[in-house]
Amino acid sequence: MVKKKLQSKILIHTVIWLFFVLIISSQIYLHTSEVPYNFFTRILFNISLFYINYSILVPYFLLREKRIWYVTLVLLLCFIAMQIHISLDIYIQSGFLMNGVAKAFTAVSILLYIFLGSTIRVFEEWRRNELKKRKIQEERNMTELKALKNQINPHFLFNSLNNIYSLVVKESKKAPMQIIMLSDLMRYMLYQTDDEFVYLKSEIEYLQNYVALQKMRLYNNAGVRLQVIGELEGQRIRPLLFVSIVENAFKYGTYNVNDVLIEILFKIKGNNIYFECRNKIGGEIKETADSGIGLKNTKERFELLYPDKHDITIRSTDEIFEIGIHLNLI
Repeated sequence: MVKKKLQSKILIHTVIWLFFVLIISSQIYLHTSEVPYNFFTRILFNISLFYINYSILVPYFLLREKRIWYVTLVLLLCFIAMQIHISLDIYIQSGFLMNGVAKAFTAVSILLYIFLGSTIRVFEEWRRNELKKRKIQEERNMTELKALKNQINPHFLFNSLNNIYSLVVKESKKAPMQIIMLSDLMRYMLYQTDDEFVYLKSEIEYLQNYVALQKMRLYNNAGVRLQVIGELEGQRIRPLLFVSIVENAFKYGTYNVNDVLIEILFKIKGNNIYFECRNKIGGEIKETADSGIGLKNTKERFELLYPDKHDITIRSTDEIFEIGIHLNLI
C-alpha cells in the first residue's frame, strides 16, 4: 500500500513538472522563436531546489519547529543557488551573462520554487494530520457508541424480564405472549442493530412492539399512545436512537397506575423526523426523570451520530415531562 502511494505520488509530480516545463518553454518559443540553451539546465536545477526544500528542509527543520535553522539553511541554499546559476551561464557561454535585472529575476525564481516546496509540503502534512485526527475521532466515536449501546440493551432486558416474571407469578395468560414479543425485540437488537444503519420502518416497528409489550403489563393503558405520521419506506437511520426516551417514559410515566399518560408521536417529512414524547411524572421523581441515564445517553448518541443535524428540546413541569427532537437524516 505504501509503495503504491509512493509510486502514485512520483507519477503525479512527474506529470505536473512535465506540463509546467512544456507550458513555459512553449511561451518562450512563441515570443522568441527559440528556447535558450540554458533554459532546461536552469529549470532542472530549480526543480532540484524545490525537492531539497520539500524533502529535507521542511520535514526535518520547519515541521519540527526548528525555524531559525530552517531560515538559515534556506538563505544559504539561495546563496549557493545564485552562485551556481551564475557559474552555469558563464560555463555555457550562452551570451546571456547576468546583469542586475537578471540577477533579481533569478533570485525571485529561486525563492518562488522554495516557497512552492514549503507550501505544498506543509499542506500535505496538514492534510495527513487532519485525516489521522478524523480516523482517531471515528474510532473513539465507535467505541463510545458501543459503550452507550451496551448500557441500553441490559437496561431494557432487565426491565422486560422483571415484567414477565411478575406475570408468571400471577399466572397471567399474557406471559407467553410477552415472551414471544420479547424474543422478537431481542432478535432485532442482536442481529440488526449491529449495522451502521437500519431501515426507519424496522426501527419504528421495534418501538411499536416495545410499547405493546409495556402496555400488556399495565392495568390501565388507555393513556398510552404511539402515533406514526408520514412515509417510512426507503428511509434509513442509526439504530436505537429513541428507545432510551421511550424507556424513560414508561419508567417515570407509570408511577401512578390509575393515571398513566404516555404519548409518543413520529412525523416523517422527507428526510426530516419530528419526534415527540410526553408523559406524566411525579414531583418526587421529577429530578431523576429530567437527568436520567437514558436521557443522557440519548443526547450523547445524537451528538456523536448526527452532529449539527438534530435539535433536542426539553420541557418539564411538576406533572409533565416532554421531549421533542427534530432530526435531519442526511
